[in-house]
Amino acid sequence: MKLDGNLLIIGDSFCQAEHHWPSYLRAKISYPQHVVPRNATRVHTFPGGGWWPIQQEIYRTLTGDTAWFDQIKLLIIIHPFTSRVFSTDTQIHRSCAVELPMTWSANDFDEATIAHSLYYKYIYNKNFHDWAQLKWFDELGQLLAAHPQIMSIHLFDHKETLSLLPRSKLAAGANRRFMNTTLMDIARSQYKSHNIASMSSDDDLGFYNHFTPYNNIVFADQLYKIINFEQDDFDLTQFKPYE
Repeated sequence: MKLDGNLLIIGDSFCQAEHHWPSYLRAKISYPQHVVPRNATRVHTFPGGGWWPIQQEIYRTLTGDTAWFDQIKLLIIIHPFTSRVFSTDTQIHRSCAVELPMTWSANDFDEATIAHSLYYKYIYNKNFHDWAQLKWFDELGQLLAAHPQIMSIHLFDHKETLSLLPRSKLAAGANRRFMNTTLMDIARSQYKSHNIASMSSDDDLGFYNHFTPYNNIVFADQLYKIINFEQDDFDLTQFKPYE
């Protein structure tokens, strides 16, 4: 594939290790001689973040670096699952919600963990999150409708998020592609019950973007084929379980 414009990859922790599948993908793409591939590719990642900071970054690029945004030819968005906490605070994103005991002290947990946990205990509402996710898809659909030259590949890390898509304006856009296989599907295809306790600590096992080094290569290769219309979706049989 020859790309005569810019590539933007944006999402959560599934693209946080830029020098793995995002770099492998970029290396597979060829550019005209006047284009510097490194300058033409940007990766923005928000580990633990929801779609809210992703939305902010897209608009920040659109309004603050319009010339670069207007030259985007390929946009890859990883949509975090619907129930992510509504916050742009990076400490919140790095924390994990826990089930607070009946009696506890503020000294037992850090402030971000307490805030994160209390959000899900007292504030979280599934219907509101579903509504907000649909509004996010609608806004994306409107934004991308103004840039029909963009080939947009949408990846999802959770089935619940993917299920909302058909009800949104994003689904009606032309030149858009959506993968039915989620990144959680791929991540779990590596699991053996006794080897991986949770995705939040899988970097301790040498994972990058929640994939083994080998599977980062497989992912980049398959994503390139999807972009190139050589296959329609990911083939889970090609990803090796973690040993």
